[in-house]
Amino acid sequence: MTDVVSRPPVAETDPAPDHGLRSRLAGAYLTWLPLLLIAFGIALRLRQYASRRSLWLDEAYLSLSITDFDYGELSSRLLYDQAAPLGYLWAAKTSVLLIGNNEYALRLPALLAGVAALFLTWRLARRLLSAWLVPAAVGLVAVWPKLVYYSDEAKPYGVDVFAVLLVLWLTARWAEASRSRRTAVVWGLTAGIAIFFSFAALFAAAAGGLAIAVKALLSRDGRRIVDTALAGAILGALLAVVYVVTIRVAAGNDVVRSAWLSGYAPLPFRARTYASWLADMATGFMTDPLEVQLTVVGLLLLALGVVAVVARRRTVGLAVLLVPLVVLAAATVQAYPVLLRFILFLVPLALIVMTAALDVPKRLPRPASVVVSVLLAAGLAVTVVPPVLAGVGVLGRPMTVTETREIYAQVAADARPGDGVVLHTAAVATFQYYGEPLGLQQDAVVSMRRLPACDDQAQLAKLRSYDRVWVIFAHALSTEPDAVAVYRSRLDTVGTVVRTVTGEGNAAAVLYDLSQPPEDVPEPLAPFVRGSAWSSRLELPPDPQPSKDPECLHTISPGHLLALLAVAGAVGDRDLERADAALEQFSGDLRFHPEPG
Repeated sequence: MTDVVSRPPVAETDPAPDHGLRSRLAGAYLTWLPLLLIAFGIALRLRQYASRRSLWLDEAYLSLSITDFDYGELSSRLLYDQAAPLGYLWAAKTSVLLIGNNEYALRLPALLAGVAALFLTWRLARRLLSAWLVPAAVGLVAVWPKLVYYSDEAKPYGVDVFAVLLVLWLTARWAEASRSRRTAVVWGLTAGIAIFFSFAALFAAAAGGLAIAVKALLSRDGRRIVDTALAGAILGALLAVVYVVTIRVAAGNDVVRSAWLSGYAPLPFRARTYASWLADMATGFMTDPLEVQLTVVGLLLLALGVVAVVARRRTVGLAVLLVPLVVLAAATVQAYPVLLRFILFLVPLALIVMTAALDVPKRLPRPASVVVSVLLAAGLAVTVVPPVLAGVGVLGRPMTVTETREIYAQVAADARPGDGVVLHTAAVATFQYYGEPLGLQQDAVVSMRRLPACDDQAQLAKLRSYDRVWVIFAHALSTEPDAVAVYRSRLDTVGTVVRTVTGEGNAAAVLYDLSQPPEDVPEPLAPFVRGSAWSSRLELPPDPQPSKDPECLHTISPGHLLALLAVAGAVGDRDLERADAALEQFSGDLRFHPEPG
């Protein structure tokens, strides 16, 4: 009789179901989690876009050209000496013509670019990172606050992010292609067209082309070398056209170049000075636009991440590494600034590379790899958590700079015939976009900067006829951080406040009755601010040939404005005495001269 050996149930010993579950979980993590994170990133961008925040100064500067110029005029010098790729301007102009002249239309190109950039991030990260790190990189780009914000900005910086990612992704495809002729042609055409819409695409094209050229030369593959030369020729031909129709205008604008000076490498070139500048640029990038607080940890993660991506995918990793190096080269020759939002396109690359640092420990022996992995993961988490929380917070409270749209609508509704309107410098462009269509007209612009060449007597004469004046402020300029507070504190001493309308970001409209002084004169802030003067007893040095600059036709200096209000009988002797005392202390530095007696 044969013994029958009983076997345990299959479910208890067969690991197949467990493998199936793990396979499904891994598939969900690698495929569905990135898609969910992309969907969440799109939701953040749509929430920000739907908030329809007011245009701020920088946006209004460019938007006035987009709305007022036709397609041909957009290829010429823009209003307020703005510079933008012609392709971007045409896209925004088309959006305005199709949707209407509003914030939604002006920001639509940035929104579409921001959404597309999420998918490109996913595709690029899959080539640069281990599969398990891809969702982390996609998630960071999806929620990073600067990237969410600039997907809702009527400026080309969000399009820069998309264009750079597109060119690098095509570079990765080209590097992996077995038959590269067709891919090379597509790369050259796409990179050239991308530069028409984004100046930053030129840096990605240069970096990608150099990386592919290095691969072709090292492999000694004659066909690939020819393909690389063909792609370079196509790119060069398109770049020549783009330079003539768009880049040349920006490059020839002295005002633009002057604004970019702080982002250029110092001249003359000295090794020690240049090294110091490089260090400043690196730490500055971590602060803005990357916005991480632990600069040293962030730089360490970047350094390790570069090693990881280059080791994993040599050609594509080299292309990513070369992008910031090409930008630095452009800044060295005074061609492009390493400056804040102008290098926003480096942010998603930095996030991918920082995530790649977690790939480094797997090359170490087992005990050490665990310890290093924990330390790097903790460092990355501490570095990125504050920005991530800020980005997620957009769902509850979208970001804004200054809310002036409703301010102008309220002024237009409450203004009486004969009221004067005085604008702070930061409100001029938004006033033209929002205020003038409502029938408002500006009577003067008050700037904290000294304009000694301006002859504002005509404006002074006009303002003397007003009993009521609306003084309108927008956001605080970085060059005048305390301007709004100073203006308010000084004007409160010379007129009775009838009405105040406020908005986010220092936006305000204050209605002053200049026909009667306030009953209780408040204590003003100091009558002097760096580079400016507030005493009505100041007299600018006479200019024998006043400037004919159009800005002078509507600009009134702060000293003259206070002098005007003094004529209305609202400035007391106590204020003049304090101004004279301060003037004696600061006049040497400010180069103002006190009025005799």
